[in-house]
Parts: sequence; C-alpha cells; structure tokens
Amino acid sequence: MKKPKMLFIYPDIGSNSISFSPAIEILSAVLEQQEVEVELIHIHEKHGVPFDHQILFEQIQQASPDVIGMTSTSYQYDISNEIAGQLKERGIKVPIVLGGIHANISPEDLKESKFDAFCTGEGEVPLSEMFRRIRTGEELTTIPGFHFKSADGRVITNPASKVIRNLDDLPMRNYGIMNTQQILTLKNKWLSIAFSRGCPYACNFCINQKLKLNHRQTESGKYFRINSVNRALSELTGLIDKYGAHIDVINLDDDLLILEKEWFIEFANRFEKEIFKPYGIKYAINVRANLINEELISVMARSGCDLVRVGFETGNQEMRNRVLGKGISNRHLFQVFDLFHKYELRSLAFAMLGIPGETESSIQDSLNMLRKLQPTLIRMAIFEPFIGTPLYDYCIENGLIDNGNQTHENCFDRSALSFKDLSQSQLQLYHILFPWHLNLGFVGEYSTLYKELITTYSRLDQEQHSLEGIRARILMDDRIISEKLNKEGIAHYEYFENNNFYYHLAKPLKLSSPKWSETVIQS
Repeated sequence: MKKPKMLFIYPDIGSNSISFSPAIEILSAVLEQQEVEVELIHIHEKHGVPFDHQILFEQIQQASPDVIGMTSTSYQYDISNEIAGQLKERGIKVPIVLGGIHANISPEDLKESKFDAFCTGEGEVPLSEMFRRIRTGEELTTIPGFHFKSADGRVITNPASKVIRNLDDLPMRNYGIMNTQQILTLKNKWLSIAFSRGCPYACNFCINQKLKLNHRQTESGKYFRINSVNRALSELTGLIDKYGAHIDVINLDDDLLILEKEWFIEFANRFEKEIFKPYGIKYAINVRANLINEELISVMARSGCDLVRVGFETGNQEMRNRVLGKGISNRHLFQVFDLFHKYELRSLAFAMLGIPGETESSIQDSLNMLRKLQPTLIRMAIFEPFIGTPLYDYCIENGLIDNGNQTHENCFDRSALSFKDLSQSQLQLYHILFPWHLNLGFVGEYSTLYKELITTYSRLDQEQHSLEGIRARILMDDRIISEKLNKEGIAHYEYFENNNFYYHLAKPLKLSSPKWSETVIQS
C-alpha cells in the first residue's frame, strides 16, 4: 500500500542567508515515525529553489502529495498566500495548510486567504491526526488544532489540540529533510537547535503572550517545557556524528534555556565533557539580564560558550520597562556586561530603534549606554508592532501605524510607525549609520572622519539612490576607515561580516576598575 505523502514548502525569503526550519525538522520526523512520506521544497533565491510559480508547480506535480503545508512568519505571509493562490489557479486540489507564527497570531486571516486550513497551535498532534484520517477516509474539517475553510467559504473553528507535555516523547529532529551540510557551510558552521518551548515572561512587543493564551486553551499543563539533559546531549552527539566536520558552534535558539538553573548547570557541565573538550565545538545561548549571575557566567566561560545574547532593546530605561514591558533595569545590564568582560565572554546585545515614543534623545540614550556596555556584537532591528501583542493594540489605539509602511519583508528595512518628533528618514539614517554614531564617543581624533561620513550620507537624496546602493557604499567606506583604526590599535565598532545591521567591536577595550555598575548607574 502506497504511503500518504506530506510536502512541506518553506518560503525562506527576505534574507541573503538560508535558514533552518525547526518546525519542518520536527514535524517531518513525527510524520516519518508514522509511515508518512515527507518531502521539502526550500525556496531561496540564492541557495534553494527559485521563487518561480511555474517551477514550484512542476515540482509539486512531480511530488504528488496528499497534503501541502507551509510554515510562515508574518513577514512571509503575503508570499506564502500568493504561492497557495497560484497553486490553486493551476489546478492543485489537495489541502494546502499553513502553520507557524502567522497562523497562530492571525487565525482570522484564513477566511480571505488562499489556504484551506490554518494550524493554530503546536502542529505535531493535529498533523498526525490529519494523516490518520486520510488513511481511514474520515472527515478532515473537524480535527482539533485546525481551522478549516469549507467549500462555501465558511470558516470551521475547531477547539485547540493537545500539545506535547513531555518533549522527550518526540522523535529526534529530521535534519536530513533540509540540505543541512550546505546551510552549515553558509552559516559559518553554526547549527541551530532548541530544547525548550515557551517563555514565562510577557514583554509587550513579543507574541509570547498570544502563544501562552493559545496554550491555556489546550489544558495541557505547564507552558514552559524542556527536554531532559540526557535527551538533549543524545541528540547533539547524534548530529555531531553525522555533521561534526561542518559544525563549530551549536546555536541554542531557545528563548530562555537558563530558566531552570540546575538543568542548565548539568547541561553545561556535560556539554564541556562530552562535546567541547573532545570535539572543540562551542555553543551560543540567549539569556535574560535579571536571571544571569556570576555562577552561571563562570559555568558558561569554562564549558565552551562562544556567545551570550542579551535583550538590551534600548538605553532608555523608561521605554524599556514602561513601553516594552521588559522589567530589566540599567543596573541589571551594567552588572551582567561587567561580568561578561570579567570572564572574557563574547556578548551580543539585541537592540532596536523606532519604539513607540522614540526621539533623538532616546536614541542618544542607547548610544551612550552601548558605549559603556561594550558588547562584542550588536544586532540592531527596527521595532515591529506584531498583531496579537499589547504594543500592536497600543499603536492602533493611538494611531501610530503608518499604513504606507506596514508591508515589508523583515525588521531591518523601515518602521511601520509614525513619530511625533522623528521623521522616517531620520530614523532610517540612525539605523543604517548606527555604528558610526557609536564611534563618535570613543575613537578620539578619528571621530572627525565619522562625523564627515554621517554628514555626507545624511545629505543623500534617498529617492534618487537605492537603499541597497547606499548600504553597499556605507560598507565600503566603513572598511576603509576601519582598516586605519585597526592599524592604530583603536577600538571601534565596524559592520560585521558585510551586514548593515550587525556591528562588531574590533579590538575590545578592557574595562577598568571601578566597575561600571558601581560608578555609572544607580537605578
């Protein structure tokens, strides 16, 4: 008897870098365990299948699936919906379903979409049930965890599906469904994986609150769940056996893996013994400034931690806490970065511009604080009001969303908001020239060069020069001045790996005593 078949389509669009899809890796493993054949079309203009409707249609015809599934963020939703519409116009009759973040936070979009169904929670249980019913010929439109669209256009809303309480019950992820070796090469040998689900915090800009509400509807126990240490290490060693020659860093992509302190200490100790020492492979991890302490940082430093990432967001404490709802003080940030320097750990600060209420003064707050924190890397995004978050509601209620700027492919192009005291062009210039503004604070006589460059680019007519062209020129000019500073041994921020929105601290300065946390901030 022929196995039923699931075809995943991953619209990996909007970035030069090709990415892993954790959802497809685990869902394909679950389906294979149940004797379902799986296949993937990984759309990427440079390194995957081209975004060409005819090519996609031909590959789908050849695959002959029983179900087509896409996973999509809100950035990718319009493209995903376009693909579904084109497939239907070309005669594809099998169900086309959408999962991922957008289906969870905007289930009402199903009615006007080209999809037949949205998966509105974790997909393992409902997708497995779909293929069980395909085998038996049962009705699909009543599956818990799916919202379906009937033939007459009505939306059939089903109750939430149960979620996986014990993550160890899931099979090992199916990295083989993707071109993992190619992705590892293109990502400088960084392999991304996560061992937990959920986050107990409720930042106003994060969709976690919406996902947590969805989870409550399942009555499936604790929202934050984590694999056992044994399972995590077993999966990592299995991946190293297969791809070890192509892995330098395990990127732990969890929201907050240190939430269970004892778990993390056991994991780090075993990682040091079983992975770092025998293979030389390191790890990167996300932390929260009010949860990390010297004990955990010392464990990280000796166990092979390559990079610690922290949500800095903004140097304006009121905006960070009152607007963003982070609950992180300036003191927390100064203390934790102080410790990173003490233990010589590389750090990354997640930062953003264009928060509701942003002004030139609040941008200066961020510049001043980052000069003092001196993270090894900074990733600078533009705030995005995601549907389903408290800040999205706030922006709608206060008329802050500029409808002409809502549709874009990522959080690095432009703001979706309008500001009282800051124009779009001013915000965009701060964004693309941010490391040069940073350098004005600590490169001495070379600050004149950065001032001249900032002035030159501020005068450019952005309507007459493509944004891509401006960014390319900025990177070229930055390389020239950075080479001069490197020869002089002067610490400065430079654009990182030809990327306009990642900045690297070249020749990091040693922090001197007394520490920043003791002298700079008392809040």
